[in-house]
Parts: sequence; C-alpha cells; structure tokens
Amino acid sequence: FNNPFAAGTVQLWYRPTGTVTWFLAPSTDVTTGTVSFADNGTQRQWIYNLTWNPPAATPVSALGAPQNLSPANAATINVDVMVVGVNGNGDGVATPIQVITLTNP
Repeated sequence: FNNPFAAGTVQLWYRPTGTVTWFLAPSTDVTTGTVSFADNGTQRQWIYNLTWNPPAATPVSALGAPQNLSPANAATINVDVMVVGVNGNGDGVATPIQVITLTNP
C-alpha cells in the first residue's frame, strides 16, 4: 500500500523530559528527508527521516515560563519527542515517545 501520509502531514512534538506540556515544532524547524519502507510480506513499516533544529527555549505555556533548551558548555538536556502522522482524511497515529539528548560539546 502507498505512503499513508503522502496527502497529509507529519508533525514533530517535543517537551523537556520530566515535564507535561507538549509543543509542536514549527515546520520551519523540521526538515523531512527521505521516506522509505520495510516490508516483510506481512507488515509494512514506513520510515521517515527528520531533522529538527530545536529552539533555544520552549514557548510560553499556560503552565509556566519558557524552559531552556540550550545546554551549557559540555552539558546535555534530555527532550521527549514523538511524531504524529495525519493522513488526508484526518486519521492520525503517533510514535512511542523517544528521549533524545541535546548536547553542547
């Protein structure tokens, strides 16, 4: 079957690990690379390669002030991310939450 999100959208959502508010990464901060699939004859898995340029801080939310996303020198900050795909009919599916580490070498 065809790419389920070809006529829809793929969104990246993030939050600092340990917090509750999710933020939608603006499309200007996310670049979609290649889209491929793995098919074993029973299941087809779609693979999306994304590049994210995180902001220096989270936006202001109803739950509080912005949180820093710029690690100090030789430090790291963990961020939870998930990707939500929505097809042309409005049906959506989300990936499991993944923890990524932002690093300042």
